Amino acid sequence: MEKAPRELETFGAIQRYLAQAAMQAVASGVNTPWEEFYLDIRSNPDGTARAIKFRVIPVSGGPKDLIAPKLIETIVNDLWEMRGTFSPETWYGMKLTISSKGQCNVDFNYDPNCRADPEF
Repeated sequence: MEKAPRELETFGAIQRYLAQAAMQAVASGVNTPWEEFYLDIRSNPDGTARAIKFRVIPVSGGPKDLIAPKLIETIVNDLWEMRGTFSPETWYGMKLTISSKGQCNVDFNYDPNCRADPEF
């Protein structure tokens, strides 16, 4: 099996670090059992990171928005700097979802003609 390019390994490591930082933030900032949380990240048209939505879905009750800690903002900036390495049509959005059972999912948005509203 061929080894992944170094950039891809680094990108994966940054994503794992982001997931760990987000889990720590949820553990310290949410005092109720939760089902999942997500970080939804969008950029403005010039490609710079614009908005980070950090939301926890508790087992009971409505979703709770959290303020993304500075560490998460720093990790997101690292991801944004690397994103052009992997696709000529650089992605403008990313959603990292983690369930309380540890399942992790990352979705990317690529369509440059259909940018999401950065205000969500």
